[in-house]
Amino acid sequence: MRHVPFRRPAVSSPQQSRQKSPPRQVERGLTKYVHASILRQKIEFRALMCLNRFRYVRAIDIAIDCFAERPYAAARHAARLAIRGLVKGGYALKYRTKRHHTIYALTAAGARRLVEASSSSIDARSSIRSAANLTNPEHLLWANFTVLACEARGVHALTESEVMRELNVGTKKIPQAVQGLLTVKARRKVVNADDDEPTKVHLRPDALAFEDDGLVWFEIDATKRSETRRARLLALIRALGTQIPLLRTSARSRGSNHTLVRIVVLTLEPAMLERLRSLIRQEVNKSARRILTVDSGHTRLTGVEPDTYAVWRAVYKEDGTEQVDVCVGHIVLQLAPTWLPNYQGNDPFKSKPRGWFEENYLPYRRAASLPTWPAPITPFI
Repeated sequence: MRHVPFRRPAVSSPQQSRQKSPPRQVERGLTKYVHASILRQKIEFRALMCLNRFRYVRAIDIAIDCFAERPYAAARHAARLAIRGLVKGGYALKYRTKRHHTIYALTAAGARRLVEASSSSIDARSSIRSAANLTNPEHLLWANFTVLACEARGVHALTESEVMRELNVGTKKIPQAVQGLLTVKARRKVVNADDDEPTKVHLRPDALAFEDDGLVWFEIDATKRSETRRARLLALIRALGTQIPLLRTSARSRGSNHTLVRIVVLTLEPAMLERLRSLIRQEVNKSARRILTVDSGHTRLTGVEPDTYAVWRAVYKEDGTEQVDVCVGHIVLQLAPTWLPNYQGNDPFKSKPRGWFEENYLPYRRAASLPTWPAPITPFI
């Protein structure tokens, strides 16, 4: 009898079954349209431009400037890779402020790299010396964040320093320099007193956006507003619906009209937001029975949505025979998305990435009466 060796029946293992299944197609993303090496160069150049413009940036700022069209987790991951490459190449330095903010500044090598990449068309300067002396740059960082959020939506925006620089183009003497974008009359306190006469005050926005229907003034509240700052905010609100004359002569307005149509106040803490709500509610109650006329210049506030208020003013009809009340602008109060930089993945017990560009939140929550925000698009195609 011939011996037949015993053989075990062939059983496919899970690993073998996975190998036999057809491979999944991996979405190539932007590399479908731009070669990977060219895309890396474009990302590096844009990140260096952001560092040079704002002097100090966070990873979330690069995420907005370069990858706003992506979901937040993917955008932040790509931004960290870009920042890591700049630091590794010696183009950026990482700093940790006393308030535990991680920021990045442009080095001299990074400035030279940007000048070379732009064929000397960009004036780049290192910012590491001033970054080393920063203690609490929260206000500045969130103002920069707001400008980038506006531009991700296709809206041109300027920081406070950029506004003042444009207003004083060609000014050589300090006494002749413009001190503010808007001049209003404001009291020292919210509660009127006989000895508290209104005085002229020069106001500057923390960020200014140029939308099609007018100007949007951003205020970043990083600390509790004093009584004087609260009174100045009310004076700013009373200026809604008026034109800002300095923009007609000094600043380049990018084709937008010069009417102030919205004021957005972003607070960094819920307690600050609640104090602002209380202040605006008091003004709503005060103005409820106010009779509006063109000569008086009074305004009336009404609530239209949660934390969104309409400002009404009397104007003449086109024929000039009758006065009517019209809505001249809106006030929006909301929290800045301070939870986004601390987002910790998909852990349900930690902060969630709410408030990113998929929602009606950045750069501010638009009222239902306004057009919806356009979705961000990539700057690399």
